[in-house]
Amino acid sequence: MSQFRPLSAALVTLTAVAVACGGAAAPTATKAPATPGATTAAPAATPTRAVAAVSTPTPTLAGPPPTASALGPRGKMTVAGVADILNLDPYVGSSGLTSFYSSTDVNAPLLTVLKAGPTEPYLAESWKWLDPGNKIQFTIRKGAGFHNGKPVTADDVLFSVEKVRAPYSLAGYAQLQRWIKDAQAMDERTTVFTLTETYALGWSTLGGLVTQPRHQPYEQMQKTPVGAGPYRVVEWRPFESLTMEASPYWWDANKVQVKTIVRLVVPEPESRLAMLRAGQIDLMDDVQPRQGQELLKDARFRVKVSDALTQASIVFSTDTPTILGTDIPNPFLDVRVRRAFIMALDRKAIFDGVALGRYGFDVPGPYSRGGMGANTLEDKITPYKYDPQAARRLLEEATFPFEREWPVWVYRTSAGLAEAAEAAVAQWNAAGIKARYRLTEVGTLVSYWGEQPSRTFPIQFIRSSVSNGEVSGYIWCTEALPECRLSQIGDTKLDNSAIKLRTAFEIAERQAIYEEIYRYLHEQAITIPLMGGVQIHALSNRIDWDNVPGQGNTPHMWRTRWMPGYP
Repeated sequence: MSQFRPLSAALVTLTAVAVACGGAAAPTATKAPATPGATTAAPAATPTRAVAAVSTPTPTLAGPPPTASALGPRGKMTVAGVADILNLDPYVGSSGLTSFYSSTDVNAPLLTVLKAGPTEPYLAESWKWLDPGNKIQFTIRKGAGFHNGKPVTADDVLFSVEKVRAPYSLAGYAQLQRWIKDAQAMDERTTVFTLTETYALGWSTLGGLVTQPRHQPYEQMQKTPVGAGPYRVVEWRPFESLTMEASPYWWDANKVQVKTIVRLVVPEPESRLAMLRAGQIDLMDDVQPRQGQELLKDARFRVKVSDALTQASIVFSTDTPTILGTDIPNPFLDVRVRRAFIMALDRKAIFDGVALGRYGFDVPGPYSRGGMGANTLEDKITPYKYDPQAARRLLEEATFPFEREWPVWVYRTSAGLAEAAEAAVAQWNAAGIKARYRLTEVGTLVSYWGEQPSRTFPIQFIRSSVSNGEVSGYIWCTEALPECRLSQIGDTKLDNSAIKLRTAFEIAERQAIYEEIYRYLHEQAITIPLMGGVQIHALSNRIDWDNVPGQGNTPHMWRTRWMPGYP
């Protein structure tokens, strides 16, 4: 994988953020009690076992394979997507396809999102606070089995915690490393976690833990992993395809209709479109807006569009005194410069031109309507108006360095978000701001950020997402940073708001903090949302499938259905 070094000017980037916690809002099934006295504590006499001290249960089968229903599993479905997996062990590998197979298909997290709304039980049948914000209990489903037929136990959960803490663990699991102080097995199906400090959304963060069997060689898990999800990996051909087959040991095996799923790696959108039209694939990921318009005219296909709870945004960093690698003062410390950059963009034109009026949505405030109650806050602010002349005057007042070029590094993403970046660059150039659109691959940017934290760049171009009602990524999310305290832009007010959210259990209290953050981001012009993103998938008439709003390209393939008469 190639890497690049920064130019003397600030680097501008676009990134997709992977969230370990994988939720969307405060839970409805279990509500944290207002006081510790109202909680259900674990019995004092119940023996506990520390992570290192748990004995391994004798391997037994999870039960005989269930008899398939009349509807499945049967037949083969072929999917074409953009990215490949670098390593099939989710604790080691990363890429755009990782979420596809690890979220609810091959692997099974404790909690997940199977419909729009709160995170709900998945591998864990239930959870509850034992000490609000500090100690939480998860109970594994009865009958849950790995692909090899062995039952899923609390000891396997503890083993997965050990992998999270291992030196090779993926950086995306930093949140779990950050928050797990201790994990103990209460019995064969019950695990209790103690957090390092009070964290109101700890249930969701820990819910992202993927459970793996203890006695599987690391080499095997990286090539043919053994998970607890509805599908097992049959074959992986790097940079070509991933083949999965329905597992008879999944707890809801009778709900799976498709027996075999083949995921092809096809980076070029036009190639994916040609394969769909030729009948070579049944489902096309990452459909571009123009392609969606074309497919709507073809009766052989259906196009499904849903709010992805993502957006293309520009974020200014205010903690860098000089431009990276130079002694030139950072012009974005001046709020006039930040406001001018917003006023120089005709965001409605970007939305109309890129989204074609239906594949996205306009975002008047700091972040998309789906995040942090933004749909109820947009009428409380006055959006910045498009006025390039006024923007130019503000920049001149602030003695902005017009002679400097600002490279904009972007990777290809779904539903036209990258094209929104390209349109923004063109508008800045028209306003006299030198900007250069640079398209690269996501792996290159991720590798670079691993060496040089992106918070050191005065301006960033990002794809941000929303999880658990909080903005994830490079606006102000705290847990993704090494110090786990500071916002990405080093803003004290945002830091304090993030800390307050950690102990805010009640929805009304969290909503008040969200409003405070929303107003502040807008007034200080810290972020420019260009366009709200959507998921666009094209399906052949052989299959049907309901995607989950806000889950990006994670389609929960086990929920795919054969249409009448197929296969």
